[in-house]
Amino acid sequence: MPVSDPSVLGPVVAPVDLDPQAKEHRRRLANISGITAQEFLDHNNILDGEGNPISPIPNPHTQYMLWQNVWVQKEYNPHETVRDGEWTMVANKTTTDRPAPQPTAAPEWLSELSDAPAWTDDSDSAGVVITGQRYLFEAGFLTGMRVWIPVADGNQEYEVWLIEGPTGPAPIFTQLAARFAAQAVGWQEVNIPVS
Repeated sequence: MPVSDPSVLGPVVAPVDLDPQAKEHRRRLANISGITAQEFLDHNNILDGEGNPISPIPNPHTQYMLWQNVWVQKEYNPHETVRDGEWTMVANKTTTDRPAPQPTAAPEWLSELSDAPAWTDDSDSAGVVITGQRYLFEAGFLTGMRVWIPVADGNQEYEVWLIEGPTGPAPIFTQLAARFAAQAVGWQEVNIPVS
């Protein structure tokens, strides 16, 4: 792979402080007889001190990214990398697809909400109340949610959490709204950050 193109990210050679074992391997490799520097570079394996292969070398022609800057509508080849809004993507095949998820329609709430939910008058007092909804998506993403604030007297505190994969082996917890005392009763919109 030619290194003359500065936009190609490839191996960087820099001086390093080798540990004693690495220095010994380097000394032995320098003394291997019957192999030229080019043969060593073209070899498919990393060699031990005796010239025996010890591990495969990744193909340098498949181990790079070619920075293309901000996405524009055109054809991209494998390994070409673009930035599209908050997303950075690498093409894994020849494509003209836009890399970042795009809305297929205007954002909308999953349901229309009344001024006050029917259950708001069912209880006068409660300690900790935990409620939740579960959504499954094949394609799509959440950008916000609404939570009902039943009391805004300065004594009640609220938190809003998003749990991804709640039944999986390693659920991911994201706090969407830090603990707060609500200023008004009613529905409050909470943005979901793009991760």
